[in-house]
Amino acid sequence: MRTCVRDGCGLGRALQSSSVPKELPADWRERLTDSVYNYHVNRSADSGKNNNRFEGDIASRPDDGRRRITPISGVVDRDLMWLDKIVPYEINIQFGNDEKKLILEAMADMAAKTCLIFREQNAKDTSYISFTRRDSGCWSYIGRQGGPQAINLAPGCVDKIGTVQHEVMHAISFYHEQSRLDRDDHVLVIWSNIQFGTNNTNFQKSIRTSARDLPYDYDSIMHYAFNQFAKNPKYPTLIPVQPAHFGRKNLGSRDVMSAGDVEKIRRIIRRDFDRSGKAVILATCAF
Repeated sequence: MRTCVRDGCGLGRALQSSSVPKELPADWRERLTDSVYNYHVNRSADSGKNNNRFEGDIASRPDDGRRRITPISGVVDRDLMWLDKIVPYEINIQFGNDEKKLILEAMADMAAKTCLIFREQNAKDTSYISFTRRDSGCWSYIGRQGGPQAINLAPGCVDKIGTVQHEVMHAISFYHEQSRLDRDDHVLVIWSNIQFGTNNTNFQKSIRTSARDLPYDYDSIMHYAFNQFAKNPKYPTLIPVQPAHFGRKNLGSRDVMSAGDVEKIRRIIRRDFDRSGKAVILATCAF
């Protein structure tokens, strides 16, 4: 009796079909764990995303292209930083009690691991994040906008702490991990399997995310799933390149922030500069 391993007999036959993307390496399936593969195939390839937004979930304003960006993938303009590391927030009444609890847990976890302070918005706050459900998908702005700014969480977006943290990290100033300039050293993009109209923005490398002093983080909650925006979600749109990182258990995870995510936040909010302009990371949260 034949035993179906990994993909299952039915899917195994499907993998031999003419729909297999031409760029796929023969060993592509070995580069993904069963848990990662099955989770993201069963979940839609673009779940919680709005394809009309930059990189799928980033809202923008007209002057976004003129912003200066730090080497660790966050904005450097002072007027876009959260003053005193305090992020005021409000949670719209559209969210149920369980959803509100998860949003609060997401912020509490971020505060416990970094120097960020989240507190409820009051009448004196002119800038704050507003968790809302005004639209479909999960999306956020990059950095402090000056005034109330939405973090939109449609029903499917309030499923894991990491999903909420992903959008909050955008609001703090972070872009997606696979947009880094060194991306091609770490993942292979399968262009032929990317949905039409999304590959012009969603899979482009950006000077905004050089991250030259931090290792590439496959486990980041800011990393796309292996089949994000796929024409056929049974096949990848990106897979690891380095053999040492084949079988990553958390690729595209939205469970909770990775150690790398925590370090990025710590660096950008504890940053100072020496006379040469080189970034110096402060040792503590004392400012």
